[in-house]
Amino acid sequence: MTDKSLMQITEEEEQKMIARSRKKYEWDRVAWMKVEMDEARAEGRAEGWAESRVESIRNVMDGLNISIEQAMNALKIPAADHPKYREMIPLQ
Repeated sequence: MTDKSLMQITEEEEQKMIARSRKKYEWDRVAWMKVEMDEARAEGRAEGWAESRVESIRNVMDGLNISIEQAMNALKIPAADHPKYREMIPLQ
């Protein structure tokens, strides 16, 4: 057997290789899209959670007529998160 005969593949084998390559490409593309969608969902949940907290802070402030700091403490929001919510709630 010569080296040349080892390098030759049938058209059927070539088509199978192409099909496998396309399938892998499709799986890679689907996996990438899933990661992107998961990240978008997580981002959306985080934004929803923050908006919910802002609404809770405002409701406690208005309902009890207390400061933003007192409202955040009453809701047991971690002190590290206070600056983030202070920025999201403009004071009149």
